[in-house]
Amino acid sequence: MCVSVIALALTLMFSSLVDFPQCFANVTADLRSGNRIDGFTDNNGVPTTDPSKATAITYQRCLESCGGGGGAFSWSSFSQQFSAWLLPWLALLSQFPFGCKYKWDNLMSVFLALGSPCLAAYSLALTVLNTKWVIRRFKNTKYPNNTWAAIILSGMQQMALKVTTVSEDGYSLLASLVVLQENDQWWEKVEDNLNYADLHTWSIASVTSIAWVILAYALTVVDAFTTISTDPNSNGQGLSGVGSIWLWMIPVTIGYLQLSPRCDAERVSKALREANRQSFVMIPGANGLRNVDALTEERALSINSYGHHQTLYSDQEATAPIYNYARFLPFIHVVEEVASAFEAATKKAHLRTSVSGDRWEPGDGRTVHPENRRGTADQIERYCAQPPYVRRSHWGSGVLNRFFIAAIAGLTLQWSSSGASILIVYYTPTVGLGCRSAAYLVYAGAATLVWILLVISSFLVHYATPFVPGTAQTLSQRIAGDVAIFLRRSAKVLATLNAVWILVAFLLQFANFYDRCYCNSDVIGLGKRAHNVMLLLGPDISNMKAAWVGGIALAVSVSGFWSFYGPQVENKETAYFVSVWKSYEDHAKLIADPSYKTVIEGLRSATTDSAQFSRNHIDVSKDPLTALSSPAVEFVLFTLKNGEADADKLVPLLTELESGLNVATGAHPPCVFGQSREDKSKFLLVVGWDTVEAHWEAVKEGTGLHTTVGKIAALADLSIGHSHVKAHE
Repeated sequence: MCVSVIALALTLMFSSLVDFPQCFANVTADLRSGNRIDGFTDNNGVPTTDPSKATAITYQRCLESCGGGGGAFSWSSFSQQFSAWLLPWLALLSQFPFGCKYKWDNLMSVFLALGSPCLAAYSLALTVLNTKWVIRRFKNTKYPNNTWAAIILSGMQQMALKVTTVSEDGYSLLASLVVLQENDQWWEKVEDNLNYADLHTWSIASVTSIAWVILAYALTVVDAFTTISTDPNSNGQGLSGVGSIWLWMIPVTIGYLQLSPRCDAERVSKALREANRQSFVMIPGANGLRNVDALTEERALSINSYGHHQTLYSDQEATAPIYNYARFLPFIHVVEEVASAFEAATKKAHLRTSVSGDRWEPGDGRTVHPENRRGTADQIERYCAQPPYVRRSHWGSGVLNRFFIAAIAGLTLQWSSSGASILIVYYTPTVGLGCRSAAYLVYAGAATLVWILLVISSFLVHYATPFVPGTAQTLSQRIAGDVAIFLRRSAKVLATLNAVWILVAFLLQFANFYDRCYCNSDVIGLGKRAHNVMLLLGPDISNMKAAWVGGIALAVSVSGFWSFYGPQVENKETAYFVSVWKSYEDHAKLIADPSYKTVIEGLRSATTDSAQFSRNHIDVSKDPLTALSSPAVEFVLFTLKNGEADADKLVPLLTELESGLNVATGAHPPCVFGQSREDKSKFLLVVGWDTVEAHWEAVKEGTGLHTTVGKIAALADLSIGHSHVKAHE
């Protein structure tokens, strides 16, 4: 079978080879000599017998004069195009996070990404949106460990999480985890265990890989524009469309590196198991505190193992981030379960009701006094229970909003890159839908269909899952489950075929297989008007260049930067403008642009004192968008009293301050700080808060944060401001 396939490929590649330049020369000579004047058109397909306008021939004349074969295969041309237009992008796949338990799931994640960029972008967008939603969901909960819960849950989106409120033996696992002071160490242990040095984050190798594909793409695009010829066969037949179709990989790769998803199934499972050895539960009895390990194998938070339902939930168990599409709804259910327990405890604590019902012991203003967190097993369970009138949806809160935003993001990225490639090839003469543009269109359409099938499958799986654990599936749920499995398997087969299809399509293009009368005449789109352009005129080249520029601009425009702006709360005459860049070099390029100077001078003229107009760049290792998206944002400028010589003394104190702020009540972690590139004696700290008052409450006298700030004040002068910044994209 393999031999016959290879033989067929070689036959297609090397048989009936056509020398089109020589054939066109012969056809043109026939016209000029008057031997044969039929079958000629201009480049728009309008028939003509005027030798000065006859720059194209009909498809039928092309077949008669040149034959139906393809252009000659050139190994040097093939290898050069393959290494320039395709190989760098395939190498970038190594930066995608995998981590699945089974190698087959890792391999399938590659086929899913190549076969449906829309799915890759959709899953990534869901991850980002879910992270922000989790933080908002826990924002109004003020019970101990609520911040740890938000961080842990948002960081475990790649796992098939399971929440057990009450074990089969009747132990209140979740309520005990939330209420008992003895379980505080559990939350810290889990977060610490998950904070391992992940391979899928920024590194020299990852930066080099991204820089390499960007450079390779830029060089090949420049080469395409600088080698344009009046001979259509010398212009690569829209080769810049090959590179443009892969541009979706850059924002997706950068997104993965920025998120650093914890997707190593073995390491995350081990981290959770180790922490679960230190979890406690209250059981009936005078001295009812017990280690959960001694009582049951069930845990409040664990990684789900679906057993005999594994086929239905197989994609939920696969930990590569592209499978987040399947975990979207179950993850929301888990978060709602945990957040509901924290919310109930917060409401009772706000009413100064202790777990046991005894007198409320006042705390330090930041945490709940330990005595208020003690009680019997029944009291603990009731403390975390919502009132009967509070009902949760099976689908979760805000699902449709996040789904539509992620869907738009995925479809936009998919069709910006694929659409650009189609546009470039379509407008490369002969203008029309031909073999190359049709191949890209089929790829983009199939990629979108894969996404649709898998999204429908994920919703059907959630519908097929009983809302109450342990209950049997209804008939409609069983049917939905079977349909979901069929759709998922069909989508994976289609994604695999689509990935192979686009790679084969490119290889055929590099091998000059499409360089034949049928493809060059755009028979697919033009039908009876199909014609093969022999000579490009000035207007044709101008229009082709414009299409190439438009297509490349469309593909490149899928990436951008975020900016935030707003006046200072304390002094409305002071304003902040914050832009987040992938690198300092990117902003430096903008600064070097002459138009940038005009904008800055305009801002300077709007200030009462241009000397107060300052700009600082800081390098951060964590995502600042959470802090900048908060209701109130704190900006602190530290200026070292003795200059940059004391920078080494300040950094440990700022790290200590950062740790305290990330767990402070009302804070939106993570906060970020960094040293100014412009002035090494200055550091900038950015912290997100519920309100400005929440900040001052967290650092008031008598708190640990106040002590840390005092140590910092001995080294540096502090300039503190707050702003309700708005985002601008």
